[in-house]
Amino acid sequence: MLSTTAIKTFARPGTTTDITAPASPATVLLAAFDGSGGLAEAPATLLLAGGREIPADALGVVAAVFPCARDAARAAVEIARGPGRARIVLATTADAPDPRRRAAVVARLRPLLATVPAGRVIVTEPAAILSGATLPRGVELVDRATTWPICPDAPAQRLYELRVGAPDAADAAGSGGSNVAWARRAVAGRRPENGDAVRALTGMWQQAREGGLRTALLTGPDQDDAHAATAELALRLHADGGLVLYGRWDPATRTPLHAVREAFGVYADGCDPADLRRDLDGRAAEVARLLPELGTRIGVARRAACREPARHPQAYDAIGTWLTRAARRRPVVLVLHDLQWADDASAGLLEHLGHACRRERVLLVLTAAEATGERAPAVDRFLAGAAHTDPGSFRRVLL
Repeated sequence: MLSTTAIKTFARPGTTTDITAPASPATVLLAAFDGSGGLAEAPATLLLAGGREIPADALGVVAAVFPCARDAARAAVEIARGPGRARIVLATTADAPDPRRRAAVVARLRPLLATVPAGRVIVTEPAAILSGATLPRGVELVDRATTWPICPDAPAQRLYELRVGAPDAADAAGSGGSNVAWARRAVAGRRPENGDAVRALTGMWQQAREGGLRTALLTGPDQDDAHAATAELALRLHADGGLVLYGRWDPATRTPLHAVREAFGVYADGCDPADLRRDLDGRAAEVARLLPELGTRIGVARRAACREPARHPQAYDAIGTWLTRAARRRPVVLVLHDLQWADDASAGLLEHLGHACRRERVLLVLTAAEATGERAPAVDRFLAGAAHTDPGSFRRVLL
């Protein structure tokens, strides 16, 4: 069962709700037990984790809805580590908070559940983003490189797997808030390559640590090389005391600021709520428009989601302020992959950060595929803006 400390974190005293605003997305957990083992204990596990059981309408299947994805993920881990080798699906959707629509959500997830092997936990990308940094030790989040149509009239969502093992004592020191799990996976089994690029970026890091934003764009014919180079860099800078934030853009995901939401969403999930309140003092409501679950965690009244950030410049200011406050405690490396897929709002935010964080201890590392005839507006806009910055603060690295 969950520890007493973990159970206490489920209570969020002081949380207020604006009943006139749309509900934040919620996470649905669906678990199937092929035998009797684990089925009887599952409802209690769901309840202790903060879930509300909902009808599953199938023999040997339990379902629950959670306000926070991290709580749903922890419940999934508890069930997966118990008897029964359950098959589990986690999905964060906008319609799950509505009791009238939960049956439809469960019905949409049941075909996906049928494809899950015994003892496995499959997580949709939104749930993975919101829960990844707070997973217990011994649990790894792995990209399955496949998608599934979770919501009608919306792009298919990328799927991840929670690989649940025993807690690893060797990792007891934790990552100190850094998101480096992706980097460890990226370098696993690869020979060190692109040493010149990593050395160049490490030099920029030393300059950034002395106080002043540095920005790099890595381009090359093989994005795997760029991703591996940034992964090696991230692990080095984490060991050097840096705070690593990571996100990526995906052509299948149309959410504005997707990579930035991922980077800060994972970071927020690993932070203590009290620390978040201090970092977001005066800006919490605007950040919560971009990351609704963050508002739930720190007790900010729910507001309508910011679906068009470019029309809400205060959202840019809020992210810039958050990054600045984090960097004043600890130098930050923000790694964002696949700029060629970025949206206009992301390009605008990068321009804003270039000004808002120009004196801060931040290294911004972007990757982009080499042009293949098709224009990449976000890359063009970024390069145009970089041309007007301090020549010593930007570098383009060719792999």
